[in-house]
Amino acid sequence: MKTTPKLIIKRLFPLLLLMVFNNAHSTATYKVHLKKNLNGANILAEANKVNAPGSLTILKLSNFDKRQVKCKASFDPRIEQQKSFTRQLEPNTKMSIRYTTARTPNQLNIKLVCKPIGDLPAADAEVPTADTAVHASDAKAETPKKTSNKDTFTVSKP
Repeated sequence: MKTTPKLIIKRLFPLLLLMVFNNAHSTATYKVHLKKNLNGANILAEANKVNAPGSLTILKLSNFDKRQVKCKASFDPRIEQQKSFTRQLEPNTKMSIRYTTARTPNQLNIKLVCKPIGDLPAADAEVPTADTAVHASDAKAETPKKTSNKDTFTVSKP
């Protein structure tokens, strides 16, 4: 009876190693190259591969800009036709683009081109310093101003 555990370990250990080795190599790995052209927009872009049957890549976009940004992402797996997606991101928002292929590519090239829409709002262009800041008690008049995105806000004049 003492030889049974040794026999089991001797015979099952190679089979266990073979199964682990095959599973490790069955998940396809490929390189993802992300080329960004942001045109001055404050965008964070990162590509993530998902271990799933086939090929699934998620491109996460985060807009940290004060303007709307229009982004075009082109996915080129080099084994299928190139596919492009266009998304418009509002200020301070996040969005993801999911891309799948029928076959697992050797390499995936992603080209991201983002263009800000409109100019920075006037309030963000000039930020008062501590010695030139206007306090509420010093304000004499308040006048409403309109920006390009149709939001109304008031600015205190000294």
